[in-house]
Amino acid sequence: MGQLGLNSRLWIDQEPEQVEARITQINDPIQVEALRQLAREGYCLLKSSIPHSAIDAYLAIIHSDNQPFPLKASLGRDIFSFASLDPNQPLVKILDSHFAFAEARALGLAAPIRSLLALIFKEAPVTFQTLYFQVVSL
Repeated sequence: MGQLGLNSRLWIDQEPEQVEARITQINDPIQVEALRQLAREGYCLLKSSIPHSAIDAYLAIIHSDNQPFPLKASLGRDIFSFASLDPNQPLVKILDSHFAFAEARALGLAAPIRSLLALIFKEAPVTFQTLYFQVVSL
């Protein structure tokens, strides 16, 4: 793991060597690589964490006409009706679909994601609609 500069360190409560020591105690090579990527680049990819069938089910429900309430989406700082936006446009975020759809909850509660979050936070994670952190702690 490369040394991160003081102003760009993602883990503000531990030195890079401490983070690496924790990572080396993990037995799952996929989680090890994900955490190293997170420490190095500020994000990580968990490929194949969510089955394509779960993604397809979510896309089907958000595009259906049988929704319990109209979906909203944000684009930048503004909020719009989801139906009025192109969901493939950059920066479009669907808001609060996890309240209405089990299909949305299945995405956020996928076992590989929850497992990695538990390693990062050292406790069982609580899933929110979106999370954005400029710094993280392991």
